[in-house]
Amino acid sequence: MVVQGNFTVTPDHNGRNVSCILALKNEAFVTSEKKLIKVNYGPTILNVTVVGFERKNGNSYKFPNNITLTIQCIVDSNPPSKCTWYNWDTKLTEVSPNCNLMTSFNSTSSISCHASNGFGSTAVETIHIMLGSNSNFPFSTIPVQYRSTNLQEKQTTQLKTITTKTTETQAGKNDPQSGPLHALLIGFMVLISIVIVVLVVACMRK
Repeated sequence: MVVQGNFTVTPDHNGRNVSCILALKNEAFVTSEKKLIKVNYGPTILNVTVVGFERKNGNSYKFPNNITLTIQCIVDSNPPSKCTWYNWDTKLTEVSPNCNLMTSFNSTSSISCHASNGFGSTAVETIHIMLGSNSNFPFSTIPVQYRSTNLQEKQTTQLKTITTKTTETQAGKNDPQSGPLHALLIGFMVLISIVIVVLVVACMRK
């Protein structure tokens, strides 16, 4: 007796164990077999971004002239894809499996990531790099999580300075040996001393 069962495999099953369990009707006999599934599937580009910067106006970024950037192409595929980068129609480089591009820009560019691994069709995603002040939207900004350590250290130093000054001011207010109250107390003691001296002199003359 031959028993056949069908199972639809998807990319989500890649690297997972799948079991086939056979049980005969009205019988106590049960058998099973486990297999590790490897699924080959074509590329899907999840995102193309300029590392450390936020997009402006859809798929566009804007920067000052003459800047070096790292562009990241995140691809889901098995086996890993080879990424080919283009600036307009000009091929820049091929990289695999880390599909990152570091390059300098001195003019407005259209950067495309082409991902392929021999399975399915080639996936393509494009972003636009705008330079200078010739566009009507603001420069791309750096999110907090990507800001430089130097900036964080500077902000931390400023915060410590403000905290120290505040603490010193509060301590001065609470210190009985400083401030106008202390000066008033000293003046009062001097006045009492003068009065005592005057009284002593007066008594001696009598």
